[in-house]
Amino acid sequence: MAQLQKGMQAPNFSFESPWVKTNTLSDVLEDKTTILVFLRYYGCPLCQLDIQTLAKGYEKFKENNAQVLVVLQTEASLLKDQIGENGMPLTLVCDPDHEIFTLYDVQPGKTQEDLASEEVFKKINIARDLGITKLENNGKQNELQLPATFIINPNGELEFVRYGTNAADIPSVTELLELIPVTK
Repeated sequence: MAQLQKGMQAPNFSFESPWVKTNTLSDVLEDKTTILVFLRYYGCPLCQLDIQTLAKGYEKFKENNAQVLVVLQTEASLLKDQIGENGMPLTLVCDPDHEIFTLYDVQPGKTQEDLASEEVFKKINIARDLGITKLENNGKQNELQLPATFIINPNGELEFVRYGTNAADIPSVTELLELIPVTK
């Protein structure tokens, strides 16, 4: 499969989250802009930090008529155990078999060096300072997985596409807010 590009229709998919058994992307698009972020797995300290950062921006996304879906290589039951019943404001899309990663052509790096960057080391130190540690993922993760970010308009078209070049390569909350298309 070839990488997706701005202007293309976002591929639809079915998914499970820790709190909803089945859903589809087309069902959750509603009349909102959807920010779709692919991360490795919930147990990854960098991913936990990114999820916390995105969750802190939830109200700003909501004010801009946007929602965030985070695709993880983690089983729904494991996430529910790790996060608890109260959940979080973001929709966590569980893809332990990497089917959605494949559909969106989100590729892993070839070596550990492909994941590294100065930003990765900064995030590792921030996660450590916050007491974020690696959690169990039952071996379903691809440790070399790179991230990706897509912004999808309410019509299901891709407004923004970024395939990450290292493990920390996702836009900041501020960058994402600036990328949200103005709806009329």
